[in-house]
Amino acid sequence: MLTAQSFNNVPADAALGLLKQAHSALLCATVLLITILLLSAPSIAHAEEAEPMSYYESFVLLRIGRSRGDSFYRVMMDDDETPYLEVTDILSHWLEFKQVECNPDRMYCQAVMYPSNKVFWLDGQEMQLGDSGEQSKQKTLFQRDLILKEGKLWLKHDVFEKWLPLYSVWSLKYYSIALQPYYLTADQRKKERATNRQREGQRKKQAELLDQRTVFLPDHHPSIETRHQINLQKSTDEEGQILHSQVDLSADIYRGNFLLSAQAAESELLSTSELSFWRYQKLNGKRYYLFDAGYTNSNSDLLISSFNLKNGVRIDQIKKHKGAGKFEHIGHTISGSEVDVYHNGFLILSTVADSSGRYQIPATFSAGGDNFTLRFYHPDGSETNETIRIAPDNSKILKPKQWDHQLIFGQLSQNTQQSYGQITSRYGVNQSISLGAHLVSLPRLSGTEKSPTTKLDLAWRIVDGINLLTESYVHSEGLDWSSQMDIVMFNRHNLQIIVGFFSDQSPLLETPGVADNSRKRGSFIHSMQLGRWRTLESIRSSESGTQLSWKLDRRINRLMNLSSQADYNQPVDSDNSYSITLENTTDFSETLNLGVKLNSSKLSYQASGLLRKKAAPGGKISFAVGYSMSKVEDPLYSLSATWKIAKNVHSSISALNDSVVVNISWRNIWASNVKRKPWQDFSTGSVVGTVMSPKDENGDRQPLEDVSIWAGSKKALTDQNGRYQITGLPPDQKIQLRTDPNTLDATIAPIEKSKLVRLRPGSSYEYSPELTWTAGMDGVVFNRNKLSIDAKIQVLDESGTPVQIVTLEEDGFFLAESLTPGKYTLVIVNGGLTTPPLEITIPENTDWLPSVEWHLD
Repeated sequence: MLTAQSFNNVPADAALGLLKQAHSALLCATVLLITILLLSAPSIAHAEEAEPMSYYESFVLLRIGRSRGDSFYRVMMDDDETPYLEVTDILSHWLEFKQVECNPDRMYCQAVMYPSNKVFWLDGQEMQLGDSGEQSKQKTLFQRDLILKEGKLWLKHDVFEKWLPLYSVWSLKYYSIALQPYYLTADQRKKERATNRQREGQRKKQAELLDQRTVFLPDHHPSIETRHQINLQKSTDEEGQILHSQVDLSADIYRGNFLLSAQAAESELLSTSELSFWRYQKLNGKRYYLFDAGYTNSNSDLLISSFNLKNGVRIDQIKKHKGAGKFEHIGHTISGSEVDVYHNGFLILSTVADSSGRYQIPATFSAGGDNFTLRFYHPDGSETNETIRIAPDNSKILKPKQWDHQLIFGQLSQNTQQSYGQITSRYGVNQSISLGAHLVSLPRLSGTEKSPTTKLDLAWRIVDGINLLTESYVHSEGLDWSSQMDIVMFNRHNLQIIVGFFSDQSPLLETPGVADNSRKRGSFIHSMQLGRWRTLESIRSSESGTQLSWKLDRRINRLMNLSSQADYNQPVDSDNSYSITLENTTDFSETLNLGVKLNSSKLSYQASGLLRKKAAPGGKISFAVGYSMSKVEDPLYSLSATWKIAKNVHSSISALNDSVVVNISWRNIWASNVKRKPWQDFSTGSVVGTVMSPKDENGDRQPLEDVSIWAGSKKALTDQNGRYQITGLPPDQKIQLRTDPNTLDATIAPIEKSKLVRLRPGSSYEYSPELTWTAGMDGVVFNRNKLSIDAKIQVLDESGTPVQIVTLEEDGFFLAESLTPGKYTLVIVNGGLTTPPLEITIPENTDWLPSVEWHLD
């Protein structure tokens, strides 16, 4: 022990060392004391909070959603009157989760929510809860959130809100708990499916009733339309100044349409005139569906491609649908129109109609149920659409014991010295098999004498989703045959397999347009569409080589589409080649579009872009600006613009590098049945009429303004004189005409809900709906408490068509307005039980039917 005396005897250096050691020891002791205090603080606090809490049985009012609950539900209540719910019972019975598993010993629970199959779990030992969602985060369980009682796990009511997609409300005043899920329970899903089935049944019934109704036709007198256009074109090239003129004629004769287009051009160097297109077409005859004379086309089959025919005739007994496999299309529109082709929403082709208005979509793969949408951008800035739906099989399977005959012949449009002819008969053996026999006369490149030969085919639906088409061509040099199998039974997947064998001297290898003269060939095509993704892979192999192609489309959003394609070609007698293409299409608005394309091949590369501004409805200006560059060519700059100077006068300019073409055109249309018909609606149907009010007390009727009249998907508003006009309606189709009741005063309604018409090209139909003063009814449904809270009343007219759905109050009172005198049927929907309908009649000259009584047994 050191004393003061002994400390005085210590040397100065040693004393300084002892002081430093003492200081260090004091610091360490201080740090250690603070650490012990900090570590023990939570335990102390916990010890203070961990006072015993008692839990006791209690009963509350439980409500799940809007329609389920228990007025005497057992819970555990703590001293603060906070309820705890038994986890297994709430999840499995009330919230209808699946695979509910709880282990009280481990303080762990998990359950699966249907139909998302998301797993929700909680862990009382780790004091955490969460779910299996990609964006989910683990959350903390606090002390007393989860308790173990009676060998079961009980969770505080408000923790369910933090754990599951629902919210919880506890009312101490009313001693009630409400759990409102954010998802549909199984019971609600059953009700929704039942409602959807009922709604689809009503739609089907309504469509059947609509199909059975009388279809009205326009007057029998002929209708004539002429459309003429004169263009003055001046170019910086050697062509100089050219005067173009074009006349189109459409005449409705004998319920058929005669269409003609003639053109002439005059310049310093040349003077030409030609009949570029003519056709007489008649549909829905007594013994045939289609009669075509003039410019027409043949069928596209496995062995024989389609031919464009001039001065030909085509007669189809029944309507031919576009079938799965190879989709080809030839159409006619306004000359110079741009045509964008969309396959299931993805842009696959852009083309331009020629001077005669003809456009062609080359062969492309299609599966049953696919949709091809054609968008036409006309030179005057207007826009029209056409949709083609592909049949679920190859479209050659007939009904049992049904016959189909077809006759096609004509000159080839590219070479009038050659011709094509075909006579076909087909027979439906049963629901799955059809046989066909064809007598064919083919054009041949060699110019040798030809004789009719025979082609046979078999169309077989092996099972739903697997279709086989086999064709054989019998000729003097031998036998050719080809088979195609389409498989569409797999969800989102479509497969197509084609094989073909040809004889050495086959006439099919000498026909115009044949690019591959291989005697053996085959292809495999697979397509898949999954949400916004679409893939197309193809392998083609023949004696001349092998081709591989892979295409991937991705619709980024409603306005942007990204496409990529890789092609590989390995010829037998030359080096291989490849190309990779990336393409992006972006719609910045309804009128502004940008397309960018990058292409790289083994020998070169190319990049191009096109910015296109379409004319807005009622607008006058549209333009397109393009740029293209490549490794082997100089850059190309392009500009095109159109300007609507006046109603019938348009001007345009197009430039490609140093070459500029300026064009000014005058166009007009004359129609025998309709006034002020738009130029682009040439050879289409029209509907005109007047909407007048019902007679008032003095017997007078007044024109109604701003009433909406619908003709199919087109709408027009009446002017101050009650007049309206709708043009551009497709001919030879059923079109429903109706008056929108929401645009009428509540005291007025149309007597006839709608009318079906079938228009012809250039024809006009007058639709002036007759209106009447409305009536209504009110009443009471007795024993309303037998029905669910969501029950409503649907009002059906005499034909069974739904008119409206009205609210059914809690006391059973209902009110139906905007009806007309006649017979009605009242049906209870979403009532939870089957109830017989109630027949009601509103007599003539009655504006209100009061106190209708509906007694439920």
